[in-house]
Formats: sequence, C-alpha cells, structure tokens
Amino acid sequence: MNLPKPLIAAILVIQAFAPVAFAQSNLTLPVKQAAHINGREKQTNFGDANILEIKKSKTGKQDRICFLQFDLSKSKSAVESAVLECTIRKPTTTPMLIGASQSDWRESRITWDRRLTKVALVTRVPAMGGGNLLVDVTDTVKKAQKANVKLLTFVLSAAEVTKKTFEIVSDESRVSQERPRLMLSFKRERRDSNVHSLHGYRKWKVRRH
Repeated sequence: MNLPKPLIAAILVIQAFAPVAFAQSNLTLPVKQAAHINGREKQTNFGDANILEIKKSKTGKQDRICFLQFDLSKSKSAVESAVLECTIRKPTTTPMLIGASQSDWRESRITWDRRLTKVALVTRVPAMGGGNLLVDVTDTVKKAQKANVKLLTFVLSAAEVTKKTFEIVSDESRVSQERPRLMLSFKRERRDSNVHSLHGYRKWKVRRH
C-alpha cells in the first residue's frame, strides 16, 4: 500500500507527539549466592548453611556478617523501585546495617579471612521482630545499573553489640517463599495503540503539488 508523501509526514508528526502512558511491571530476582562468615572461625566456609547468622560482639571475635548477591543482568529495563526482602527467624535486638558491595566472591569459598572489604553503607534498619525484613534499596540498585554492574551484593551486619544471634533464612531453604529476594518495579512506556493505526486514513484530503 503506497501512501502519499504528505500523508506519511502527517502520520509521523502525530506519532512523535502521541501521548505516552506508563504501565507498571515487576520482576523478582532470587538470591544468586548467600553466605555468612564467623569471626571466631576465620577460615571456615558457611556457604551451605540453611540459616544465615548476624552478630556483633565486644571484641569482634564472635562477629557474624551476612552476604546476599543478586544478578542485575536479568533486569533489562531501568528500575523504578527496588526492595530487598529477607525472612527473619529470630527477632533482632539491635539495629541492623545494610551495606552494598560490587566485589566478586564465591559462596563456596568466602570466609572471614576472605570477606568483602569494600562495602558502602546503604541504610540502618531498626530492631524488629520475626517475619519479613523489607528494605528500600532503590538508590543503590539504580546507581549499580548506571555503572553497568552485573552482580550486586548486600551486606547485613549488626549495628551494635548483640547478646543473641540474628537468624535469616538462606537460599538453601526448602521453602522458596522464605529465601532472600530482590523485588524490582519498572515503568514500561506504552503509546496509545490508536495513534499508530492507519485506520481511516482515506478521510485525509491531501493535495498533490
């Protein structure tokens, strides 16, 4: 079907100024790797543990720190919001620190002596009871996307000295709903389909020169 050039130009102008609508879409990323380290057992790997431990001692010798890694390459669009979700088995008695790292590591090899050292603070979470821990990490994920970071790790630690050990369900859990995950939301651009349609183009009156 051959259209007159003026008509084609008119259609292109309409498309260029077509109103744009945004549809919300979501993506849940499962944790790629999860592990904790123990300051008392500096060379022991806990990558296959069902429960991830967090603790802060006075001397630091019994500290435990948790690492959760997510693969951002599975997200092909710019993130509008991002929430980190974890299942807490035991109530936290002190605030928790959430950090982020772009350093590479292996679940089967990480130990206290091989722990990540380049960690940027994301936020401080108040003490809470058991249940789901939900943390807004939107700014951190957006910065990682802009820097083209593929693997992003969240580091969970106790902000103050704790008498008890915090427990978080790991990726080894048989209950998939309890495993750590990163929930992403996007704004998907969508133009009005009627604008793109050429239906009724015969009503146009075009003068040929």
